[in-house]
Amino acid sequence: METRPVPWISGVEGENFTALPANDGEERAMVVEAIVKQLILLVMEQLASIKKMEYGILLKLANGQVKKWCVAKPSTDDKALVSNINYACEQLGILGFNCSQIQPGGECYDPNTYINHASSVMNSYYQANGRQEHNCNFQGSGLITISDPSYGNCQYP
Repeated sequence: METRPVPWISGVEGENFTALPANDGEERAMVVEAIVKQLILLVMEQLASIKKMEYGILLKLANGQVKKWCVAKPSTDDKALVSNINYACEQLGILGFNCSQIQPGGECYDPNTYINHASSVMNSYYQANGRQEHNCNFQGSGLITISDPSYGNCQYP
């Protein structure tokens, strides 16, 4: 049976697939089935690779739980963000922590925006209070994420 390359299938350039027989319908069906199975396997390999990349970035805690962070919703207005900063920092102070990371010279000061500062201290509050979902509510302006929001020197615990 003749084989020919199928360069238009991404990722399999140079692979040889069996050409369809011209006459025998049953043989032709078997060849089509084999080609479809090969293509399905290729797609499944690509999907598995994507899933590995996607899930490979999830951090796991010692007990197997997925690491989570609390950040401010991007749609939150500045007034609510300032309120969140004040509340989180006040509560963290009661627990013996501070908000020095968002002060000038702090590792999360830049960029100097309300959304970045609020996200940093909201997460500190969330982490300090046991990562309970309700500790990231902030009157509906908090968002729990499984993507590490750390950047540069600003590391989210």
